[in-house]
Amino acid sequence: MTGANSIERSIRSATFLQRLVAGQLTATVGGRYADGTGLRNSTDAAVDDDYDGLDEASNRVIDLIHAGRLDEAEQDAKELLKKYPQVHDGLERLAMVYAARGDRPRAAEYYRKAADFVHDRADQYDPDMEMYLRKKVTESESQEA
Repeated sequence: MTGANSIERSIRSATFLQRLVAGQLTATVGGRYADGTGLRNSTDAAVDDDYDGLDEASNRVIDLIHAGRLDEAEQDAKELLKKYPQVHDGLERLAMVYAARGDRPRAAEYYRKAADFVHDRADQYDPDMEMYLRKKVTESESQEA
């Protein structure tokens, strides 16, 4: 596996892992919930419903970027931001679209917004996520020159 593929897989799974760590999802093992019952309470169901489709929508933006369908990717990223304002995905995906277009100032702007979002919710995110996003800001800004 190349480094780029490994990073992409990490980005794709970050949403799920961040939500799991924040206690917003109940982990399943072999189709059963972590408590072994195979059941979940109504609170778990309500939280899962809030994020229903998030991973698929977030990953679709990445797939559209890779396919060079940047207008569609931008539209989907904006919809992602509107539908899931409680996570950073929409901001980060918009940054990725702008980076793919070569619009480095705008990419830096949205990576910064995503990093600030994560910083403001530090209790819900691994510190590595903010560091990753801040690094992307720096990379985008350094490519502007």
